[in-house]
Amino acid sequence: MPITYDSIATNTTTGSTASFDFTSIPSSYTDLRLVIYHTVVTGAGSLYLRFNNDSTTTYSFANIEANNTAYASTLGTDNQYIWTATTNNANSTNPALVTLDIFEYSDNKFKTVLSDVASARDATNSYLYKNVNMWRSTIAISSIQIAANNFNFAAGTVATLYGILRA
Repeated sequence: MPITYDSIATNTTTGSTASFDFTSIPSSYTDLRLVIYHTVVTGAGSLYLRFNNDSTTTYSFANIEANNTAYASTLGTDNQYIWTATTNNANSTNPALVTLDIFEYSDNKFKTVLSDVASARDATNSYLYKNVNMWRSTIAISSIQIAANNFNFAAGTVATLYGILRA
């Protein structure tokens, strides 16, 4: 049986906003994929997620980032959210593409999340971030909050949540 992707829900912002949610996520899939295509109104900051409104220090991450001239890595433990990346390049005309894969989201085990972020302002300002995150909770994910830290999502930001069925 091949892997299938079903669109569960799509959020499109109609105005400037600092966050939006996916709620009532069904538990009938194996994994989830969240794809966010966004620009920012003003400022630059980080994009983060919370599961089931959990703001306790149960999130961890490892990050690799690169641009045209350098690379770096970062580790974080006991965070209050899933950190995906800095969105410094996502301005009003240059969107960022964020993809998050959430594995075995309804199983009775810790949740692993892989995220990719890519943005390019011009030939000398492009960025790539790859993160592995963990939510140290065995509770099934039923809601996801997507939030901006130090910026607002611009109108027209689109986020789509897919359910994945693996054979």
